[in-house]
Amino acid sequence: MTTISIGNGSLQYERVPPPVTLPAIAIRALGDKVQERASHLAERRTIRAGLDAWRLIDKTGNSFENWKLIGLALLVGKNVALRTTGVNQARGANYSRAFGQWTARLSLAHQASQAA
Repeated sequence: MTTISIGNGSLQYERVPPPVTLPAIAIRALGDKVQERASHLAERRTIRAGLDAWRLIDKTGNSFENWKLIGLALLVGKNVALRTTGVNQARGANYSRAFGQWTARLSLAHQASQAA
């Protein structure tokens, strides 16, 4: 006989009770479009944070946290340029051109948002 104590009382079983299990929950995989959209939104947030940090660099005394945000935004740009050119290393004329175009678009978008 098995005795299980619960609080001030106890229960006795002739057999060991079966373990308690949680029901299995099937979570369907996100579609490629949903994952792509989520990735795109995460990139946009990272870029926005980097732009905001760049704007605050002179006002906040060049905080290291701001530089980390700027670095993350530039990393997004690097990945965009790598995807655009289809190369696997961040070097060469095609990569440099794609990265330069990305930074130019980013600069124009940032200036337009500043004017609004």
